[in-house]
Amino acid sequence: MIIGLRGPVAIYWLDAIVQFFGALIALFVSISSYKTYKITSNKKFLYFCLAFLFLTIDMLIFAVLIPALSIYGNVIGDVYAGNLLYFSRALNFVYIISTLLAYLMFILIYSKLEKKTIIGLLVLLVSALAINSFILAMG
Repeated sequence: MIIGLRGPVAIYWLDAIVQFFGALIALFVSISSYKTYKITSNKKFLYFCLAFLFLTIDMLIFAVLIPALSIYGNVIGDVYAGNLLYFSRALNFVYIISTLLAYLMFILIYSKLEKKTIIGLLVLLVSALAINSFILAMG
């Protein structure tokens, strides 16, 4: 899983706030790079936009999941956790695939790959790794 709640609750809330502001900054960078892509039509800026968009998704999931688990653990701890655990695992899958795709976009920027088949194979590999980690977490 992404996190395990140990320690003072205030630290988790502070971490969620920092993740939220980080998501806003990443979203701003993504929008700015998309505007640059529209002006220059350079694919590098499109990959940069996608990478920071995936990082925005990562940080937003983290910023939402931390308070949710904190509230569950401290306020309503006697409720059946099966649905929350399944939802948390699904968010963990989105978190992992978004992180891997963001790093793949950064690799594509600097490696200057032009063949769409190689890019497609890399995306397929990253997706397979994320699916494999999700299956291992479920079992």
